[in-house]
Amino acid sequence: MLKKRQVVMLPTNEKAEGRVLLLRNNILTYQKEYFTKIYLEKTRTKSFYLYILSDEEIKEGDWMYRKGAEPITIKQAEKGTTSPRLSSLGWLKIIATTDNSLTFLKKARPDHSDPVSWYYPQPSQSFLEVFVREYNKGNVIKEVMVEYETIINQETQLGNKDNLPLTKEAIKINFKDNTITIKRVKENWSREEVKSIILDFADFNGSFKRDGVDWIDKWIEQNL
Repeated sequence: MLKKRQVVMLPTNEKAEGRVLLLRNNILTYQKEYFTKIYLEKTRTKSFYLYILSDEEIKEGDWMYRKGAEPITIKQAEKGTTSPRLSSLGWLKIIATTDNSLTFLKKARPDHSDPVSWYYPQPSQSFLEVFVREYNKGNVIKEVMVEYETIINQETQLGNKDNLPLTKEAIKINFKDNTITIKRVKENWSREEVKSIILDFADFNGSFKRDGVDWIDKWIEQNL
């Protein structure tokens, strides 16, 4: 399943490692090498990281970004974190980033049982190339669709005394390169796509018929 998420490009003055966006003369480029602060100052080049943000629940150990805060504020959620309180203050959960300094608290992802890289997942190189190309055209990508999957809820204990759901949705990660799947936000829909969505919804709700009459096709013919 795909979910809409926000994208922000934030500057960094620290030594940058991998998947860095460099801005010079208002032209954005993509680089993989290290760049020191001295180099950036001498060349008058600004370096940036990309962050994919979500309004989903923030838990202990999650990295988060406070929208609109000055100076730019990124920090890791502490023990006893309450997500509703953080959300009301403008905090958003970081679910993926090109910033390799962000790591999980333990060498296992919160949503997966297998031990894997403890770095945060990253946008794919193909997405970075699209982001750079569109930025230089004057089209700054601020929203994307991120792919999620249904997984077993590792927090569910034997007996499930807390009545936790047996499964939950988690961001889908390609463990070969630690990247997520990103697609552009769809703005235009064909008649056939809308029809398919309506039929799927009606089928899910068992509402093909009303008072014994099959009304879906008739409604589509009259309204699409």
